[in-house]
Amino acid sequence: AAAGETSWYGYARFVIERARTQGLPLALAADGLKPIPATEYPLPAKRPQNSRLNTGLLERSFALKLPSWEAGVARVLDEWVPN
Repeated sequence: AAAGETSWYGYARFVIERARTQGLPLALAADGLKPIPATEYPLPAKRPQNSRLNTGLLERSFALKLPSWEAGVARVLDEWVPN
């Protein structure tokens, strides 16, 4: 798991902004992405209010500094997007 935390909205916004900076044509308007609370997106299974993964013990036990989730997503997008 990477370091940091975000919402699905934050994740999607990061990916879309990164794609735009790389010059990818997107059908989504700049203001087309809107955050919604989980209560407005009903799912068949009940979800916890907080499902963040705490990696603190792992980092302390093994003297690790995990990279941010943004760095990992950026790396994948950089590899995926043709030059």
